[in-house]
Amino acid sequence: MQNDDDTDKIGTVEKGSETQKAEEPCSPIFSKEEIKSIVKGFISSFISGQIVVKFKSADEFINEAKYDGKRLKNEEALRMEVSNKNALLDVIHVCDGTKQAKKEEIDQAISLLFDSIMGLRMAQRISGTFYGSDMEARIRKLEEGLSKTNSLIEEFVVWVRQGGFKQ
Repeated sequence: MQNDDDTDKIGTVEKGSETQKAEEPCSPIFSKEEIKSIVKGFISSFISGQIVVKFKSADEFINEAKYDGKRLKNEEALRMEVSNKNALLDVIHVCDGTKQAKKEEIDQAISLLFDSIMGLRMAQRISGTFYGSDMEARIRKLEEGLSKTNSLIEEFVVWVRQGGFKQ
């Protein structure tokens, strides 16, 4: 007797009289390396000032509380503002290696920072542009190619000036 979940050698699942293909595993849009690259680009751009993160201000926390029918003291709102900034900085420090962490903690921090980047972008709290490290590698490769092209042009100009086309 066959179980409904029996799978044969070619990846089909037999159910009653029907034969169906087993679901193939789906891969995510971004690989772990691509996510790491995006996070690295974010950190580099954040440090260099190419992007600016606009954190919620104490006033925004107070206004949100009012909207929800609550009262929030100014000191507590300031504490929340600073806490938000410190939380992001702590995650950045784990990701960039300035804070000691285990591999699992680093992986979690990268994932958390990626999620934070997405949330900050959706809330329009990041201004500026950042690129992943793959973009940096592409730019370096283009610069190397441009340098080689410039050298060849200079050689060609010298050759022409020395009468290279005379027959």
